[in-house]
Formats: sequence, C-alpha cells, structure tokens
Amino acid sequence: YTYLESDTNLDFLAGEASITKYNAGAGTGDVSKSGRMAMFATEVKPYANLCGLFAIGADENTEAHKADLLAALKRAAKSSSPSFD
Repeated sequence: YTYLESDTNLDFLAGEASITKYNAGAGTGDVSKSGRMAMFATEVKPYANLCGLFAIGADENTEAHKADLLAALKRAAKSSSPSFD
C-alpha cells in the first residue's frame, strides 16, 4: 500500500469514520468528546487511516494462516463489532 500525494484523504467515505483526536483535520474544532461521524473529507487529516489496516509478516502470508486469521477476525467481530474510529 502506498499513498498518493494529496491535500485530502483519498480513502474518505462520508459517515464511515468517527472523528477522533488522532484523525481530525485542522479547523475541525474540539473533538475530545465528539464521537460524531466525519461527513466531509476536510474534517479528517489527508493521510489518516480511516478504513483500517491489517498487516502480516511475509512468513505468515500462507493460505492456511490467512484462513486461520480470517476465522479469528470473524469470531472477534461477533463478540465486539468493528469500530470505525
């Protein structure tokens, strides 16, 4: 994965990510207790990771291991739904 140079977040989708102190764009205001969803790309930093990232090492990149990881992720999602913040 690489980033394209941009002044706005190219992965942004309205209503998909909570505004937090870590991803809030300049001028968004006090977000310490916000919890609201970002509706405009200008509300988040250009390179904030909004969609999540799951990375594994090269030695773990086998079909069997990826199947095990996917099963574990699905079990975790059942007990605690993903949070897009």
